[in-house]
This record gives sequence, structure tokens and C-alpha cells, in this order.
Amino acid sequence: MNHPQVFSRVILCDQCNHEFVVDRVDDIGMNSSFSYTPSESATAVIRARVQVEERMLNRCIQEIKRLYQAIDLLEKERAELEIRLSRRRSSLSAIRKLPVELWTNIFTEVCQSEENALSVTHRKIIMPPVVLSQVCSRWREIIGNLPQLWTSISVDLFDLRWDVRDLITLFVEKSQMHPLKIQIHYCDPFASHVYPPEVTETGRMALHTLMAHAERCIEFQCELAGEQFSALSSSSLVFSFPQLRTFECHSDMPSSWESDWFFEALSETAPNLEVIKVWTAPDLDVIPYSQLTMLSIDRQPGAERLFELLRSCKSLQSLTIEEFETDSLEEEIMIFAPVVLPILQRLSVGLGPYFPHLTLGPLASTLSLPSLESLEIKSRPHPDDNDEWPPSLLTMLQSASSTLKELSFRNHITLSGDSFPLNGIFESCPNLVRLSFWAVNEDVGSTFIPDLFTILTIPSNAYSPAAIVAPRLTHLEIEFREGRALLEHEAGIILSMAESRTNTHLLSLAVGSESNIAALQNVKIIYDRVYGFGGAQYDRNPFERAHLKGRLDTLKNEGVHLSVLCSLTHPKSPIPSPTGYESPQSPYYSTPTSSDYFD
Repeated sequence: MNHPQVFSRVILCDQCNHEFVVDRVDDIGMNSSFSYTPSESATAVIRARVQVEERMLNRCIQEIKRLYQAIDLLEKERAELEIRLSRRRSSLSAIRKLPVELWTNIFTEVCQSEENALSVTHRKIIMPPVVLSQVCSRWREIIGNLPQLWTSISVDLFDLRWDVRDLITLFVEKSQMHPLKIQIHYCDPFASHVYPPEVTETGRMALHTLMAHAERCIEFQCELAGEQFSALSSSSLVFSFPQLRTFECHSDMPSSWESDWFFEALSETAPNLEVIKVWTAPDLDVIPYSQLTMLSIDRQPGAERLFELLRSCKSLQSLTIEEFETDSLEEEIMIFAPVVLPILQRLSVGLGPYFPHLTLGPLASTLSLPSLESLEIKSRPHPDDNDEWPPSLLTMLQSASSTLKELSFRNHITLSGDSFPLNGIFESCPNLVRLSFWAVNEDVGSTFIPDLFTILTIPSNAYSPAAIVAPRLTHLEIEFREGRALLEHEAGIILSMAESRTNTHLLSLAVGSESNIAALQNVKIIYDRVYGFGGAQYDRNPFERAHLKGRLDTLKNEGVHLSVLCSLTHPKSPIPSPTGYESPQSPYYSTPTSSDYFD
């Protein structure tokens, strides 16, 4: 029996009437009942139809592939059109008018808002250049052409699980040949851990990737403890520091056997190393002290060890010791061989909390500083400590009398004319240009301001530079906190001193034309005034009074800038701080409730 053949047409294109034709036959051989058994003739027909339909299925598959290929081509063309359209629309945007130089400044400010271009910790990754480059193709192009924004990399190895090797390599490549700044930390956020986690394998790989680029590093900060140095030691870790200029480590320096692999490279392969910033000064065989120009130490116990190190620092120009303490009472009275630092220009010393003025004695009597230009002394004495200055302070100042231009005293428990050798200081520093005092917790004695400004006032009968105290002084700053108000008669003395040092007054004395005489330029006074102390309110800023304000305006016209900042502070119970002074973080510190700026 013949079966009619049925054709199915699928129109693929309405424009050209392209169609795909499938021929269909009746349902012979499609009975799925288990009781159906085709006859021999039906079997032959079914086999013939299977062959035909298999060919048709292959045709369908091939046609579908062809259509998918056409769709892929269309989708690619669509994507390219969208990109071109976006770029053309972008070219019409007003923001396109911003020059690349302005974008450079903007991106630089954004990237510098973070400490590093790449910061990796166990919790997050911060990378401003990458974030900016993901905004649009134009930003990506601009950022890619600013290699200086990719140069600083910081990796915290604590519990590091990220594999950041590719990311480090990306930043190194993007920085091109610019010098690198590398920081390696191990910051345990849970400092109470008796046994902190070991360095992870990903952390070790990150370190190896960083150290592979050590030859391009110009600044290197390493904050690792001894156990981390030991864990990271590897014979395959070979590096050098041919460009390194600054090394920083504020963690306690590990013992040599734990860190030989690192400090051997630092001492032997860093010919340009000039700046060292450390928690405690390491031994002579660890750091090339002879080539240093700047040394900063957070805490240095022991005068004898410090002097031993400084004898090797013949190129030192700047020395900062945040906290210095003697090892024993014997060191405070011991006589050491002189230490000469021939080209040291800046010295800043913070004295320990116990009898700091006695601690200053060995330093002042041992150091010889013929080129010193700036000296800062910071101390935190206990209120019951002896606050007498050692005589050797004036000896040290006299040794630098021809060069010393800046002098600063900070954090002293008492600033008074009785305990402070003002006359001796000025006699020892005839070339002083800048002078500053800073004190807290009512540390300014009742006579200090009158004594200081009276000494600095040029008498009307001064007809030679020798009669003038600090003849080259141009800047004076005094800051005192915690309730020490400025009184009206003190304001008058301050104005009298400033008036005596104006250029007009100096010319009237016939000394203004002298080359070693300079007119005063800036006086800055910062203090608190207490509201409601003892049931009464202290006077407002005395410079606001009409007769004093007029003199202040005259000074401004004369070229002398006298600025006063007084903040309103509520009184608190006078509970002494354990260290002898209060900081803004101290529970005894009163936050100002209002501020008055007065020029």
C-alpha cells in the first residue's frame, strides 16, 4: 500500500524566500505498542524510511549549525557596533574636554588617598589603580600611562590565603622601570594569640615574588618578627638591593641567626642605603652605619651602646630618637669619650619618663655637633621628678652656637623662668631663627611668659647688635594646654616684644641695616581658656580688647604676623597622668568645645 508523502516547509528568510524542506510520510512503523509486530513488507518500508529520516536529521543539524554560525557573526558585529557607538557617543561627552594632565592630577590624588597602590591582607585587597582602570577604556588608557601610580606594594603575610603572585607581577610590570616601594608585614589582628598562625604557603610565594624585584626597590619596609624571618628563610631566595635608599623596621629586630638571609643582603648589597628607621638600633654588623645620612630610632636603651653606634655615623645629617633611656644610674653620671658627628644638622631626642633631665646629661656632655642647625628635646617627666636641666645642655648648645638656628622644647612638666635656663640658652644660641615651646597640664609657670618675652624685648637704648638677645629670631611659637589662660598683662608684654622687633623699630635704633639682625615675622600662641573654673569664667582672649587689638593691627601692617588660637575647655579634676602629661587619647584630656581664631 502506497502512503502519501507530506512536505514540511520552514521559511528561513522572508526576503529571498529561502526555505528548508522536510518530507514526512505517514506513521508506518511508529506504533509503540508491545503487541505490534511489523510484517516483512512493513519492515522493509520502515528501514527505508529510517534511512531517509536519518539523512533529513543530518540536514537539519547542518542547517542549524549554519544558522548558529550566522548568529555568531551577527552577534560579533553587534558587539563591535555597540563599542564603536559607545566610543562615538563618548567622544561627544563634555568630560572629554578635560585634558589628560587634569585626569593625571585627579587619579594621582585618588591613588594617594591610600597608603599604597596595592595593599594585600588576609581579609581584603585594595588596589586603586585597578579600580580606576575598570571604569572605562579612556581611564584605563590614562592609568596605564602613569607608571608612577603602580609603584608601591604592601603585603601582609598573616594568614594569607590569596595567591597574589600574578597581581604583584601586574603592578611591577605596570610600574615599568620606576623605583618600587615594598612593604612586608605580619600583622596579627588578634595579638593575644600565644602561637600565631604559621606563614602560609601562599604567603611564602608572595614574598618570593616580591623579593624577585628587590633590585628595583628604593624603599623597603619590613615588619616581621623572629619566627617569621626564620620561617621564610630559603636557599632559593636570592636577592639584592642595588637601588635601596630607605629601610624601615618598627618591630623588634630578630636575632641574627633568624634573619641572616635578609640582613646579609641588606648590609652587603645596598651601596646606596642612606635612611634607616628602626624600633631599636641593630648591631654594627647588621647595618652599614658609615653610609647613613638619616637615622631614626623609636626606642634606644643604653647610652654606651648608642655612642658606640654613633661613632660609625660620620655621614649622618639627621638623628631622631623618640625615646632614650640610660641602662642604669651609673650611666647618668658616667663620663664617655666624645662622639663627634661632624655634619649632623638635625637632632630630635625624646627622653624617657623617669628623671628625663638626668637622662639628657650623658647625651649633652658626650655629643659634639659642630654643624647642628635644628635641635628638638622632648620629655615626659613625672610631676615629682627633679626638673633641673643638666649644665651640659648649655655646653652642647655652645658647641653648635655658630650654626644652630632652630630650637624646640616639648612636653615638659614645667616651663618656668626659675627652672628653665632662658638667659643661658639665648647666650649659647646667638644665631637662633626659630624657637618653640610646648607644654600641657598647666605646665607653664606664672612667670614664664613674662620672663621669656621680656628677655626677647629689644630695649630702646640698644645701639649695637651685641645688646640684642637672639638678634636673628624671626619665628616664635608657644603652645600650652589644659587650662592655662593667657592674661591681659601677658598679652601686653607679648605685643611689646613684637613691636620692639619690627623692621621700623630696628631702623630707628640704627641696627636694622646690620646683616646679622632680622625683624620678627611670626609669633604663634596656642592655649586653652577654662570656662566656669571655681565658679567664675576666665577672661576671653585678651587680644580681643580694643586697645590691644589696635596694636595687633599695627603689627600686621609692619609685617609681623601674630596669630592666637584659644579654645574653650571645661575644667576637669586634676588627676595626674602616669606619664606626667596628657595626650588627646588620654582619659584626662578635655576636648575643646569651641575655638576662636584671632589674627
